[in-house]
Amino acid sequence: MRPLSACVACRRVLSIRVLLTTFSLWVRLTFHSDRRKRCDRPRRGTSCKFCIRRGFQCTVEQRSDAPSSEDGYEPLVSVRRDGAPPISAAALMPDQDLCNELVDLYFRYIHITFHNLFHSPSFKARVRDGSIPKVLLFGVFGLAARFSSHPSLAHIDPKHRGRSYAKECERLLDLHKTCLTTIQACILLGANQVVEMDSVAESIFYTIACRMAMILDLPNMPAKSLIEQEVNLRVWWSAVATDTWSSTGLGLPRAIQPRYDIPMPMDERVFLRLTPAEPPVVSQRGLDRRLRPDSDLSTSLIAQMIKLNGILYEINALNAKAASDDRDSARVRDSSVADLSAALDSWHTELPPDMEYTPDNLHYWADQGCGTAFVVLHLNFHHAGQLLFYRFLHSSLAPESHQPPSPSPFSHTNTNIGLGISSNSTHYAARCQSHAAHLCDIMYSASGQQPPEDPRNNINNNKTSSKIEVRHPLAGHMLVVASSVHTYSLLFSTDEAEIARARARLERSFGVVSRLRIYWPSLAASFSRLAAVHAACLGPAALPNGSGGGSRGSGDSGDGGDGKGAFRLDRWMVRFLVDFAKPVDFAERERP
Repeated sequence: MRPLSACVACRRVLSIRVLLTTFSLWVRLTFHSDRRKRCDRPRRGTSCKFCIRRGFQCTVEQRSDAPSSEDGYEPLVSVRRDGAPPISAAALMPDQDLCNELVDLYFRYIHITFHNLFHSPSFKARVRDGSIPKVLLFGVFGLAARFSSHPSLAHIDPKHRGRSYAKECERLLDLHKTCLTTIQACILLGANQVVEMDSVAESIFYTIACRMAMILDLPNMPAKSLIEQEVNLRVWWSAVATDTWSSTGLGLPRAIQPRYDIPMPMDERVFLRLTPAEPPVVSQRGLDRRLRPDSDLSTSLIAQMIKLNGILYEINALNAKAASDDRDSARVRDSSVADLSAALDSWHTELPPDMEYTPDNLHYWADQGCGTAFVVLHLNFHHAGQLLFYRFLHSSLAPESHQPPSPSPFSHTNTNIGLGISSNSTHYAARCQSHAAHLCDIMYSASGQQPPEDPRNNINNNKTSSKIEVRHPLAGHMLVVASSVHTYSLLFSTDEAEIARARARLERSFGVVSRLRIYWPSLAASFSRLAAVHAACLGPAALPNGSGGGSRGSGDSGDGGDGKGAFRLDRWMVRFLVDFAKPVDFAERERP
């Protein structure tokens, strides 16, 4: 039986027209309409002219005998066993040029920064030969379409270009298929929901992915090749990482626990060179899988991200505890800060020399095709640092904390990590400021801008910046948190040079986040959060409509209107720091 050549709308119109004719003609056309009626399409894979004119969704119902891939999902192009012409994809599928562009944009801006789900050379090869499951391709399109310059998408707001693709991915998802493809599709859909600020749907998709990964024991699942084996491992760790961010933002328990018997991913440079012909490594529950001569895990950027992600989870948990009213555990929390500070320093000092953030290393990793991963690794490090020390911004303003501070390990005159930790709040606040400054400077370098404090020390050039572009929404959130730290410096520093640098960084960060806001709806919430912090610093007059319950602006801070209480780490501030996909209202902040 040949595949249907008419879409649902055209077939329905045909049936209506037939019913208006004589009974005999209706009978004759009913049994032959499938073969007689065809859609008029500009090219294969596009909507037919009838549906375009009427604004219908053009969808072709496939025969039940249409072949599927090994995991049960329909591939981009289904090759029939009877030699008939291939069954083309759904009408939402873009033409070949746009399809290739969106795949390239996904691996340029989304992959690694959001998650690590695919082997890019193999994925692109499967797109070319038509074997890639459509459910994955539509999930990829949903995230990448916002960056496209294709004329067919020019009339759609960049923030909304991916919505129809994401909906098609969700329609194609089959939770009865327990397989790697379903896990990958759920993580893609979770990322699409992050973009749309739907934290509930995001959590559901990520939780399904985590549960299914555990059910399949994904890291130890049998694989046909080393690529498949490594992808299984990377998807597992992606599920752990995305769950860390998602569960923290919602204040929920983890859906998946890190397992220390699971090996880390291999070096990205080795991974990208793998071919489908390479067999999997024989394993005993994953404990002896890395017996390759080129398998030094310290050389893997992704492995370093995974290690850092474990520290970040502990930092977020500590901040949540610090925001509680349990004053009896204050000493325990202070001890935990020292431990986590030492863990961050240890992680940084143990980085291989080629992973330290230097001009030469930035150029090197960019040339290797891993420049974005290298930048994201260091952004995550400094974000973890500013989160850990953020609560000391408030306590450092108390009169008794004004002791001579210890040297900041991230000062511009001393970039060595791992100095002795001082117990006073002033030192910790200085470390927070230093992490925020370094985070911003890395973002500026990645976007081709010069750090504000030393124009001669620009570690970027046009060649490198063209290979490294950080455009994911979490980067915007990190900049917003860092900007609140610079606001602290602007208001309370007595060093004119530091004040000038803070002002310059605020201006530059505002520009970067404004550009990212074009693509990501969730960054509107980030702007509202920064505005709320500004309102807390400036008092009631800065609140919308000049309100705030009469005394909410300054009285809520408990500082007599001088803004010092704006940085108090309470539940409201924890939401500001970690729940980046939702707006926060300063009027909701409780009095101390």
